[in-house]
Amino acid sequence: MPGTTLPNTRTPAVIYTFGQFRLDLGRRRLSLNGKLISLPSRTFDILKILVQNRGELVTKEQLLEQVWPDRFVEENNLSVRMSELRKVLQDSAESRFIETVSGYGYRFVAKVNEIVDAKAEAKAELQEDAFKSMAVLPLVNENNQQQLEYVCDGITESLITSLSHISNLRVMSRSTVFRYKTSDLDPRTVGEELRVAVLLVGKVNQANNHLVFDLEMIDAKSGWHLWGGKYRRGVSDLVTLPDEIVRQVVANLQLALTAKTQKQLSGAYPANSKAYELYMKGRYSLNKRALWWTRRAISFFTRAIEQDPLYALAFCGLADSYLLIAGFELRPVRDLIPKAKTAVLQALEIDSNLADAHLTHAKIMSTYEFNWDGAEREFRLAIQLNPFHGEVRQQYANFLTKLGHFDEAVNEINKAYRLDPLSIPINLTMAKVYYFARKPAMVIKKARELLEIEPGYGPAMGFIGFAYLEMGRFAEAIEQYKMMIGRMSSEAPDKQTPGIKTLDKCSDPEAISFLGYSYGVAGERNNALETLDKLMELRKARYIQPQNVAVVYMGLGEDDAAFEWLDKAVIEQCGPITYMKVWPFFDRLRSDPRYKELMQRLRLPE
Repeated sequence: MPGTTLPNTRTPAVIYTFGQFRLDLGRRRLSLNGKLISLPSRTFDILKILVQNRGELVTKEQLLEQVWPDRFVEENNLSVRMSELRKVLQDSAESRFIETVSGYGYRFVAKVNEIVDAKAEAKAELQEDAFKSMAVLPLVNENNQQQLEYVCDGITESLITSLSHISNLRVMSRSTVFRYKTSDLDPRTVGEELRVAVLLVGKVNQANNHLVFDLEMIDAKSGWHLWGGKYRRGVSDLVTLPDEIVRQVVANLQLALTAKTQKQLSGAYPANSKAYELYMKGRYSLNKRALWWTRRAISFFTRAIEQDPLYALAFCGLADSYLLIAGFELRPVRDLIPKAKTAVLQALEIDSNLADAHLTHAKIMSTYEFNWDGAEREFRLAIQLNPFHGEVRQQYANFLTKLGHFDEAVNEINKAYRLDPLSIPINLTMAKVYYFARKPAMVIKKARELLEIEPGYGPAMGFIGFAYLEMGRFAEAIEQYKMMIGRMSSEAPDKQTPGIKTLDKCSDPEAISFLGYSYGVAGERNNALETLDKLMELRKARYIQPQNVAVVYMGLGEDDAAFEWLDKAVIEQCGPITYMKVWPFFDRLRSDPRYKELMQRLRLPE
């Protein structure tokens, strides 16, 4: 395009100095006598272009084209930015940096020194680590258009998944990084919180019928710019984009792609863009973690599979959707688990190197099928395929806890924590491991730390209640479960601690059962029976897993009724019953032959 090609083609330096100013392109920083100067991004870009083309006329058209690509902006915008830049540089007749060529453009006239190898030094510093750690922050929907949310989230998640395949690269989980989706924190602050070395950040703009993806890789400690790329795509032409970005990131981090990784990357995306678009919509819906959205996810994943029957990730998403619905405990799982099993086996048949599929298979085996040996194999395969997968380590710790292998469980959950210290599920599982290992003081400490990350988080409150029960502090346990139920009720609790009437608003049978158990062991029989009545009344309106009723009967000391409901829980393949071997609630029942018979049916070793 005539008039827009910049005249100077010298190799760009990373750092320029002029007068008392220092312009660091890697860090995107301007400083005066060592003191940082705040400079908006567009203004910084103008200064960079002028300095790189020092001594040459840079026309207004060239600046508009380079600083605002793919957008039409008025020339007045450039004038405002130039005025802002002159003010920052204290540009005057006595100290002239920028010359205006009336009617044409601008020329940088000050003497400039350049340092050409700073970027190499920064990268070399990064190479010193045995492995690198990275967080892919959620792509920013620059236009704030709701219809693009699934694209921003979907591309982010695809990048996380693909980068997780790279050897010697630890990538933060989706659940952790998406806590920063609406955050305006400085990337270096985020990097410090997440304890990672590298951040990948970006934004998405819509220009006519295309999307423009603007990405940047940053050294989290120094803020140095390590790589940047801009990609222009149609909404229906996104399928190859994550792979292109990943390969650029890997190249700039100087990481090697093994043959297996190459195969994993090439197989991660479907044969056509429509399948990928449907898959992204499925993942976006599934991540809402709500029943209606999960049903939508199943529809999207099914349609993605129709578009590409060999799309392994879509089968894995379908399996995860069925498992999530099972976890809602709103219906018996016997109709859901076979569907999840069929989908995950299909995913593994297509791609046996998919760590997430092995993880899903392991969860099915250990939670619903009582196949402990098979689950062990699947967990180990998932870890072998991706040693830096925090959720795999977390779920494996959960599995080891159920078997009573507490030392190994603590070791695994500590590995998971080091990989992803802000993950809510990992922190919760750490509290869970401590509880079943009979370390109530550690449970309270960890659960309170979790509540600092996620205030009012019901499961953390529940584990504090468990710890109080284990310590014989029944009154405090009761108050804890009242508060937990109050948080889960349709209305927020008032300043008074919610009483038994709050149960009318609560639809969480597990929380109600824990309160009933607490009343029972505390000797408050009437309150325990009233809580049991509320639970049975709720059972008329919705499905309730049988072990929730059994728990209240255990608190009341009514063993026959408890075993009757526990028998139903085993028949209905209820997940929580798999903790029976280590759950303190069952201590009084362990000498009963009926307990041993249940253990055999669960295939749990004594």
